[in-house]
Amino acid sequence: MKRFASIALAFFAALVSTGAHAADTFDLSSKLLTLQSVTVGSQVFSNANVTIGSYSQLSVAGGVAVAESFYPATNFLTLGTVVAGGLAYKNVRLTVYA
Repeated sequence: MKRFASIALAFFAALVSTGAHAADTFDLSSKLLTLQSVTVGSQVFSNANVTIGSYSQLSVAGGVAVAESFYPATNFLTLGTVVAGGLAYKNVRLTVYA
């Protein structure tokens, strides 16, 4: 439970709510994930910048992009469209670790 709390706290602390819009990107070298918008529980955060310590990629499904969301109970992150290493990926599902 302590590990979950620290992961969730780190994720929430990294979210910054502003009106700016930018393409969702993941910088492979710095591990900085920049999201246009992400839903966490019932709250929507805009222009979120999060440094991802480590992650496990569960899938890249393609197709029509879904909304970005993060589930603190499971550390499950869904990205509708994200650009990483110069390539765009749709419907990426990850488990995020501290």
